[in-house]
Amino acid sequence: MEIKEIAIDALIPYANNSRTHDEAQVAQIAGSIKEFGFRDPILVDEANMILCGHGRVMAARKLGMTTVPAISTEGMTELEKKAFIIAHNKIASNAGWDNELLKLELGTLQEEGFDFELTGFSAEEFDLLCNTNDDVVEDKKESILDKLDVSIDEPRTEVNKNDKWILGDKHILICAEVVKEWDKWVKELEGEKTLFLPFAGIYAALAKKAEEYRLVIVQPDTYIAGLIIDRYQDVHGFSSVRKA
Repeated sequence: MEIKEIAIDALIPYANNSRTHDEAQVAQIAGSIKEFGFRDPILVDEANMILCGHGRVMAARKLGMTTVPAISTEGMTELEKKAFIIAHNKIASNAGWDNELLKLELGTLQEEGFDFELTGFSAEEFDLLCNTNDDVVEDKKESILDKLDVSIDEPRTEVNKNDKWILGDKHILICAEVVKEWDKWVKELEGEKTLFLPFAGIYAALAKKAEEYRLVIVQPDTYIAGLIIDRYQDVHGFSSVRKA
C-alpha cells in the first residue's frame, strides 16, 4: 500500500467514532510523535474520512503539523467501515502484558536514562509493576473466591464455531472471528435500530439496550457464547433461543 502525505484540513473525522482521546492521552501521542516521528500512518477511505488514527491527527495538530502520512483504502461498504473502526480499537485493547518482560524492558530504559514515560507508562505505574508480587496477587484472588464459594460451570448450551443463534424474536448471536470472518456477520447489520456487539460478555443480550435495539452479537469464544445463551434462557425461558 502506498503511503502519502495528506493535509490535516482535508481529513474528515468519522462522526460516530466511539473511541475517546482525552487531553492527557493526546499529549502522550504527541510526545511519542515528537520523539520517534510519525511512524504509524493513519488509515482513510476514498473520501479522506479517517478510519484509524483520530488520536494521532489530534496530536499532529497539537504539534503544529499541517500534513500526516496516510494510507488510503478502497472498496469497503459503510457497514464494513463501521465494523472495522470498532474492531481495530477493541482488538488492540484485548491484548495483555507479560509483566516480567515489561518490567525488564522499562527498567532497561530507565537505567539508560531514556524517558520511559514516552512509552505511555507513568512512573507510578512502573513503581507498582516493580512492587507487585504476582504470586501474592494470585493467592489473594484464590482466597477471595474460596470465601465467596464461587464456582464456574460449563455452559448448558453447546456452541460450535460458525454457529448462528436467534435470541428472542430479533437478536442474533454468531460464533465467529470478528475480523477474519467478518463476512459471516456483516450482512446482519443491515436494517435500522441494529447494535453491533463484538466480543460481548455473558450478559450482553440482557442489557437495557436489548429492549430498544436489535443486537448482533459476535463472540468467537464458544464457551462465552454458550454462557450468553444460558443467561438469556435463565430470564426468558428455554424456548426463547433457537439455533438458526
